[in-house]
Amino acid sequence: MLITFLASIVSDPNARAAFIENPDQAMKNAALSAEHVRLLRMSADDPAHNSAVGAAITAELASALGPAPMWPGPSLHLTDVSPATAVAGSTAALQVVGTYFEEGITISLQREKATIPGVVSDLQTGAQSSMTATFDLAGAAPGVYKLVAQNLEGPSSSLDFAITPGEKAA
Repeated sequence: MLITFLASIVSDPNARAAFIENPDQAMKNAALSAEHVRLLRMSADDPAHNSAVGAAITAELASALGPAPMWPGPSLHLTDVSPATAVAGSTAALQVVGTYFEEGITISLQREKATIPGVVSDLQTGAQSSMTATFDLAGAAPGVYKLVAQNLEGPSSSLDFAITPGEKAA
């Protein structure tokens, strides 16, 4: 009722005039609850109380509409890594491209029980995302790994990545 009443005062010049002329009668005609009348009077006496009216409107909407559905939003997805290989014992700076990277994203190379954490820099977030991921591959065993990215919330995404044997190029 409060929302309908306030909307009519804003949009209907006759309702606005009736409220200005006799606020008590206008609120009575709108069948507002005693609590809503109290909140409107407080707000009229001191605009600092407007937040209480806003809270009442929010509560009325929540009651009428029910709980808001959870929107999962778009998902993180890795689409490319360059280069796709690095030499064991080196430091690898990888350009990683994908969608919907977020601040706080983590990245790692994973294989069986081994996890090599990466350092994220130059992060570009949003629908067309990119980052530089730097890995210290000292002591890393050669083989196929999963490059795994994880936002703070939501699913992870991965691409294959290979660590090759050999000495670090001079």
